[in-house]
Amino acid sequence: EKIKLWKGKHNFVHRVKVKVIQDVVSKYEGNFLYLDSDTYFIKNCSEIFENINSNAIYFDKCEGKLIDNKGGIARKMKAFLKNESEFKIPSLNESLKIDSDFTVWNAGVIGFNSSYSNQLIMVEELVDELYSKNQLFVMEQISFNYFFQRKTKPHESKNHIHHYWYFKEFRGVLSHFFEHNKSKSFEEMIEKIDKINPEYLSSEKRAYKKMSFWKKQFHKI
Repeated sequence: EKIKLWKGKHNFVHRVKVKVIQDVVSKYEGNFLYLDSDTYFIKNCSEIFENINSNAIYFDKCEGKLIDNKGGIARKMKAFLKNESEFKIPSLNESLKIDSDFTVWNAGVIGFNSSYSNQLIMVEELVDELYSKNQLFVMEQISFNYFFQRKTKPHESKNHIHHYWYFKEFRGVLSHFFEHNKSKSFEEMIEKIDKINPEYLSSEKRAYKKMSFWKKQFHKI
């Protein structure tokens, strides 16, 4: 029932992410590091927490300016912003302007401290405003990006945390791995963990994605 409520009137699943983070910061104070479930740690993150404690903001990685992105979702977002670039939210009197010069950060990781908690209501309001006008799944990401990078330039967490958003098939690999090794100890599983490295397993898929349209057709044939 709570998830249904948190999806809002437009039933937007990624709006739940905003509400989960709001819920946590309403109960606790300190340094927060939100992770999507398709992530894993590469190395110790104490450096990230030290920087967050000094008011640093973290996202997964910088994806560059929207205008330079050639992806399908980016094209749809640019077309949307070409027709409408000013948005109103209840918490602010002035209009918010977002255009194709906007810098996009992958929000699979979001690191911040309690001093940024007051931004979260505005993030929610902007999500609702954007998604009501165009139901692209990236509206939650754009909203976090807009308000958090207004405060300071974000840092990338990609050297500490790997986000395999590009390889959802890895969920099946994980299920098989744990089922196959369910009788083994943690130490024994760790010895085998490199065999299911998603960066390696996804290399062919990523190479295919970079092909031109005709190369993809030839590859299929």
